[in-house]
Amino acid sequence: MAADRVRWGIIGCGWIAHAFAKGLSLVPNAELVAGASRTAGKAAEFAAQYPPMRVYTDYESLVKDPEVDAVYVATTHNFHLDNVRLALSHGKHVLCEKPITINAAQLEELIALAKEKKRFLMEALWTRFLPGITKLKELLASDVIGTPRVVNAFFGIDRDDDPEHRLLNPRLAGGAVLDLGVYPLNFAHIVFGGAPEASTSLAWLGRTGVDEISSYLLRFPEGRMAMLTSTCKVAEIDEAVIYGKKGRIRVEKFLRPVAIHVETESGTETFDVRFPSSGFQYEIEEATHCILKGKTESSVMPLSESLAIMRLMDRFRGEWGLTYPEER
Repeated sequence: MAADRVRWGIIGCGWIAHAFAKGLSLVPNAELVAGASRTAGKAAEFAAQYPPMRVYTDYESLVKDPEVDAVYVATTHNFHLDNVRLALSHGKHVLCEKPITINAAQLEELIALAKEKKRFLMEALWTRFLPGITKLKELLASDVIGTPRVVNAFFGIDRDDDPEHRLLNPRLAGGAVLDLGVYPLNFAHIVFGGAPEASTSLAWLGRTGVDEISSYLLRFPEGRMAMLTSTCKVAEIDEAVIYGKKGRIRVEKFLRPVAIHVETESGTETFDVRFPSSGFQYEIEEATHCILKGKTESSVMPLSESLAIMRLMDRFRGEWGLTYPEER
């Protein structure tokens, strides 16, 4: 690997891979060199938009490419374990789209393998790296609303009733909690600085057997609470509100913040936190920096945080009786 840059390959060339490629183009010490898709013609079509890059029709060829230093895994949830395992086993650093696996046992396996191979591994939870989240942390640290006591976050999108859609298909590890709930759960961890001491949940399972609406109640130390919901059955909304003794902070589009409103007795102050391009450049910058520095994980998105949230989602699915085919 060159001392001043990281050469990236992409496994899976769907829409989210395009967001990654657009973000990567803004990172000076990162270079996109290869892409792989098992769908005929998809990798070539993808590569034509981001030249020059090599094209592969199987993932093993990409991870065997000596000019690929790191791999971004952009496949559906059910394939993450196999894809990350393949890349790590061939000595590649890995950034894997959220959720990094479908359960904690799978993630524990990958963490052990990354440690064995001495390779960087991180869940691509882009929210944690965005300018709006950095600004939010600064505001919370300034005590502008006092100690945050309650978080309320809701993330919903509207999807049709096609049982083959990735959000509704159990074979693709579908359901609201893994794809959408991971965002409010991470947001609560960001605000309160760690994992909850107690939790419970409720869900409605649709006709395909996955959660189409799910809510989570978390209690953090010192009586701080988070009330969170995710669903794929309503019109798009993603807003979070943090309440403290002195006021509240309202975050528009909290998984990709565009504006933060601080509301106190003195009035309302608004911060514009919009970002250029896809916004994926910030997580790529972090991963690239860590790899060039010889780090095996990020302090912003540590593996311990990914594992804690995965264990929460495991617990919730256990409460609902939701398992995926590969878990049975």
